[in-house]
Amino acid sequence: MMNASANHKSPDLTGIDPLRWAEVTRRIEAIEAYLALPFPTADDRAAAARSVGLGAPQFMNLVRAWQVSRRPDAIASTGGRTRTPRGPRSGGLPPATRAAAEEAIAALPVNASHREAIRAVAKLCAQRRTRPPSDGMVAYIRMSLLNRIVGGAGPSHLVIGRAIVAMPVRIDDRLILPELLIAVDLRDGAVRAAALALGDGPSPSFREELGRLDMTGIELLVETVEDREISMAVVAEDRDLRTRFSTGRMLAKTLGSGIGPVDLIYSPRTKLTPERILRAGADEPLSPADAAIVLQAALAEHDRRRGAGEPVLLML
Repeated sequence: MMNASANHKSPDLTGIDPLRWAEVTRRIEAIEAYLALPFPTADDRAAAARSVGLGAPQFMNLVRAWQVSRRPDAIASTGGRTRTPRGPRSGGLPPATRAAAEEAIAALPVNASHREAIRAVAKLCAQRRTRPPSDGMVAYIRMSLLNRIVGGAGPSHLVIGRAIVAMPVRIDDRLILPELLIAVDLRDGAVRAAALALGDGPSPSFREELGRLDMTGIELLVETVEDREISMAVVAEDRDLRTRFSTGRMLAKTLGSGIGPVDLIYSPRTKLTPERILRAGADEPLSPADAAIVLQAALAEHDRRRGAGEPVLLML
């Protein structure tokens, strides 16, 4: 329902905070219904405004904005504090920014944390008065430099780990933050397989997706017993599977703070709750289907920027 390419009657909400999709859709429906009235009265305006929780003056401002632009983002504002979703930049990094980032990262020890890399890059960019790259781009540049230094020596590594998706989803009468089971290639940061876990079920489909990958010369890095069992089915020999790694830290170093506009939390002991994320009055949790749409689009753009094919997002 969220993309015009899927249904000609549906608004294209690309670029809109996913937690506001439902509200923006309601606003469009209310505006179109109001504009369809031949001679709307003051009572009609008041009724239409009430249907979306606004006063008549606020509603008419939305009507005028919609008539001028026909763009959902023109009527998406809450009128108060809003959250601007992160998205991929349309162009590449300025040469001065990339040069500063590479120089700052190259000066760090290999075992430096992702936060240390971000601070070093931001400091050098500030000194050179150039815009710092995003956290995710810092992770990508760092991984590219490391690959350049290593030069392909030794086995390639695929880390299998889990992260909490900071995107509230409603399942029946429950609000959850879903878990993402993910396989990331440490050579380029590309996502090779991903599964959105909305329950406590097993992961046979994720195991099957891993089995479709060419695992020649690749070592799998896992942390938990469960992920080891998933991986055992696809490695050629036991020596190709290495455990006792902090996969959360590896994912953070490789992916940064998330995938495109989707924030990830790598600690399973996070105190973040769905209610804390739904901070604006017009924010609403996503359905499982819409959560999958958001994440699949983010994964596709993430891998496209790395020259990799689009990964398949599985629902567990």
